[in-house]
Amino acid sequence: MARSKRLDSDADRGMIIRQMSFIEDLLVANGAQGDSAVKKWKSIEGKLDAGLIRELNYLNGIRNKVSHSRQFLLTSDEIEAFRGRAKKLQEALISKLDEDMRPYFQTTSAALLSGKKSLLMKALAAMALAGITLLSLLKCLT
Repeated sequence: MARSKRLDSDADRGMIIRQMSFIEDLLVANGAQGDSAVKKWKSIEGKLDAGLIRELNYLNGIRNKVSHSRQFLLTSDEIEAFRGRAKKLQEALISKLDEDMRPYFQTTSAALLSGKKSLLMKALAAMALAGITLLSLLKCLT
């Protein structure tokens, strides 16, 4: 059994928050609107199956606990399970995007999941070269 560890490490806490932020970006890229993850996925609920909504609810719940409680505990196995579930959800949301947008989000997803800043910077640079920024995505969708 994996031992519990406090999520007061910036790396673990940051990884969970970054994963959920990226998932929210994917929701917006899929046409979602709202000022919270829940409002975003509810705005496109018709495009999402029940399994995706369950995963969104679970992952967002973990993110909320991590963000709001320094006392929240996860085992290292639970942290890895979060990472795996976030990856599957990202892949599902990316598959719903227009084909021309998928490569940029796939690159960013891989970089986020690797945890390597150099890969993330390359992914963001590729998105910028393609003219895709979070701000431009929001402007295109509104």
